Amino acid sequence: MKNNIKGIIFDMDNTLLSSKINFAAMKKETYEFVINHGILPDDLDLINQTTAIIIEKAVKTKMMSQEIIKAVWEIPKKYEVMGMENAVLEPGVTQLLSELYGKYYMAVVTNNSIEAAVKAFRENKIYSYFDILVGREMIKSLKPSPDGFLYILDHYNTTSTDEWLSIGDAWLDGKASMDAGIRFISYRGDIQKMNTMGVYPYAVINDIRELSNFI
Repeated sequence: MKNNIKGIIFDMDNTLLSSKINFAAMKKETYEFVINHGILPDDLDLINQTTAIIIEKAVKTKMMSQEIIKAVWEIPKKYEVMGMENAVLEPGVTQLLSELYGKYYMAVVTNNSIEAAVKAFRENKIYSYFDILVGREMIKSLKPSPDGFLYILDHYNTTSTDEWLSIGDAWLDGKASMDAGIRFISYRGDIQKMNTMGVYPYAVINDIRELSNFI
């Protein structure tokens, strides 16, 4: 089963890059923004919501002008820029990528802006390892939606879902991957949280280089 792999989809934050993004503060400020604009109620259970989910819920109300939509996306962008400043790679990433390079399709799907991803990858000298990067500007819905993964599958339309693996640290990575029909490997993830969200990884690893054991 494992030997037919043709492509790998990586998450970015805390999978390839050791991110310092303050996701809790990002989510809090985003939620306060939409509350203050009277778009969402102030009693939303935020535990299982991501910033992207909150923004998508707000957009679906049809109560947001393009100016307000643009303004709300500036909030996560601000935290991404701060968190990606001097971001370093997770241990073993360069070694793994150099081993895989040229043998598999190498893709990244991130909820971050493509600009932030490219900048961080160039600074850490791993940009050239990847065939395709999918950021939030390129798709309709962000993870946990499978849109980014389906974008990849559509791009490589001669491959099938069982010829891909994905790897990430969060439940939304796993949910997006599974909903696209792609096997998901958890990298240092909270398995209990994943299971609570209906995500059951194909494999669990704590060192990124262990990915080689499954391809």
